Amino acid sequence: MKYLCVFLLTYFFIFTLAHAQKVRSKIIYGEDNRQEPYDVKSLLIQQASKTVAALIPSRALNKINHRTFQINSPSLFEKGYCYSERFSQQPAPARCSGFLITKDILVTAGHCLKSSSCSEHKWVFDFEGYYPGQNHFYVDESSVYKCQKVIKRKLKDNGVDYAVIKLDRPVPNRIPLRLRFGGRFSKYEKFAAIGHPIGLPKKVTSEGRLRKRNRRYFTTNLDTYGGNSGSIVVGLKSKKIEGILVRGGEDFQHNGSCFESNVVGENRGTGEEVVNIKQIFY
Repeated sequence: MKYLCVFLLTYFFIFTLAHAQKVRSKIIYGEDNRQEPYDVKSLLIQQASKTVAALIPSRALNKINHRTFQINSPSLFEKGYCYSERFSQQPAPARCSGFLITKDILVTAGHCLKSSSCSEHKWVFDFEGYYPGQNHFYVDESSVYKCQKVIKRKLKDNGVDYAVIKLDRPVPNRIPLRLRFGGRFSKYEKFAAIGHPIGLPKKVTSEGRLRKRNRRYFTTNLDTYGGNSGSIVVGLKSKKIEGILVRGGEDFQHNGSCFESNVVGENRGTGEEVVNIKQIFY
């Protein structure tokens, strides 16, 4: 009986450890490819970046004069992430990301919206850094928008996850990229995602490659996090909006005193899933 108990305890420990390793999917695939927008030279990515907004609680926007908001939020480090994490000194208020497909229509992930989202949050463009070491962030009131209504929203077990939102007014001086209405991208396509990982100011991650796909969504090895939900995913060869970043592996692991990013090889982990942009028309 004693040996049986020892065997069962040992088996339980091994099973639990193996299960934990299985579900704790990694989030950085190879090298961390996240960049500040000002470091990106591609005109395509610069154009796409201008159409990306952060979903930020209204209480995090402090109006300091008649035209300017200061974005108030604890830094990643103050929220319990390791000091060694990239961008640990930057504020992280964003809940999700979204992007324009027309001057006043924005797309995001369906799970980003609750019944209160239109009234308690704002869609904020230009929440990004403009120089190295920047830790304080301000936006003009012309970059802050309300959600007027949710035109369409789907969140299904089959992987479809999106919302289409009408903003309270048109967003000027931004040209949305073309959408993929038909056909499909090459299996050799490379991808970039632009959004607000972990709620941070806007970041660009590129060099994403296709892992697998079906009619509704596809999987890549883009370096994305929670907060990237709703991010635009652009085909670097097609120069079209190919999808909406909606889910991926677990972002962090606890190292005993703080949280640090999970890291695996380029072809390991579960991958990051992107809903085909064509799904918003079905």
